[in-house]
Amino acid sequence: MAGNVDGITYEVEGLLALQRKLARLEEDGTDLKDAGLKAAQTIVGQVATYVPQRTGNLLRSHRARASKSAAYVLAGNKAVPYANAIHWGSRFITGNPWLSNAARGLEHRWRNFYDDALNAAIRKAGW
Repeated sequence: MAGNVDGITYEVEGLLALQRKLARLEEDGTDLKDAGLKAAQTIVGQVATYVPQRTGNLLRSHRARASKSAAYVLAGNKAVPYANAIHWGSRFITGNPWLSNAARGLEHRWRNFYDDALNAAIRKAGW
């Protein structure tokens, strides 16, 4: 592939091969989904030191979810509709972003799951 940007001509060799390998990585995203779920479960397992607690309902409402492209830690449910307001704040409540703080504080633990999964996927794709 060749192109011209701001008077600079460039050529990329092997772009088609790179695009094929990237497509192979995207085809089977189960490795990354599993890594994301483990990462989210790590946060859920350690969130107690970060979450504000009165009754314990908010703490018990945490759950982990993952897809091929993202991992999620969800808090709140029908019995705990105030989770969002406590985390982000509202007109009447000063926010306490415990999930953001937990993810940041535990990054050294959950990041390894992604590193290992990405390296495995790259080896599997033949790189």
